[in-house]
Amino acid sequence: MARLHVSGHIRRVGNGLALLIPVREAKKVGLAAGDPVDAVIQGGAPDPFGLLRDLPYAPFDRRREKLWRERV
Repeated sequence: MARLHVSGHIRRVGNGLALLIPVREAKKVGLAAGDPVDAVIQGGAPDPFGLLRDLPYAPFDRRREKLWRERV
C-alpha cells in the first residue's frame, strides 16, 4: 500500500465535502480516478511556530551564500 500525505482545504462539492489530491502526487503513488483508498483525516494544521527549532542558527551572509549582487 502506497502512502500519500496531502494538506489542503475542504471544499463543498454538491451536498458533500471533498479534499482534492493533486494529480502529480496521485501519480507518484499510482492512484487513479475510481481507485479504492483508505484515509485518515486529522483536523487542524500544525502550529508553524517551532517548525525550524531543530535547525542550527546561522546569520545570513551574502558572501558565504554566493548570491548575485543586488543591482541598482
